Amino acid sequence: MVAVASSRAAPALPGDPILGHYRLMRRDPLAFFVRARERHGDVVAMHFGSIKAHLLSHPDHARHVLQEHHRKYSKE
Repeated sequence: MVAVASSRAAPALPGDPILGHYRLMRRDPLAFFVRARERHGDVVAMHFGSIKAHLLSHPDHARHVLQEHHRKYSKE
């Protein structure tokens, strides 16, 4: 079982200060997300313009957010 609660911030990908990771993701979305996971782990922080997002790659993390504690997380 992977621990899902932590006080540490997720590692953030370097990106454009205004557009964030939009250009990198737009070229090849699948490769972008695979590379992010390989380089930074199961939870990676990123942004697309003013939208902040986290990539969750481990099934336990997805279950935590989408099933067990879905009311605590915005998915807009």
